[in-house]
Amino acid sequence: MNEIGNRVKELRLTLGLTQEEFGEKIGLKKSGISNIENGTRNLSIRNIKLISKTFNVAETWLISGISDETINNWQDVATNSKLQDKVNAIEKIKDTFGSDFVTIIESFDELNNKGKQKAIDYVDDISSIPKYKKESPNDDSNNSK
Repeated sequence: MNEIGNRVKELRLTLGLTQEEFGEKIGLKKSGISNIENGTRNLSIRNIKLISKTFNVAETWLISGISDETINNWQDVATNSKLQDKVNAIEKIKDTFGSDFVTIIESFDELNNKGKQKAIDYVDDISSIPKYKKESPNDDSNNSK
């Protein structure tokens, strides 16, 4: 028996229908349902859609055995992973800026789009000046004097 055939049979038995009753609801003969269930006949896309609509089952489940709930769980995991990546990035930024992080973000958030671009431009400009770089001989950020 093929897997789609197994799922058709599982659905039919769950609904308490004979092959003949199941077939009547979707326009197939008993022999057609029997052939689908035992794997000697493929289930057409048309019949997959018809079974899905008639018996309120997901086409995905019928074709693959994977439920919509499982797919939703996978999407939740992917979303949670993306959110965790963002949280990690924010934590890294926070570690870099220390206690100034909140002040910088709040100040930046108060700017309109033009002001935000200007702030970005200023940071780009100042970061290209050697005496303000961490590697600079005049860098006193690591000295407590």
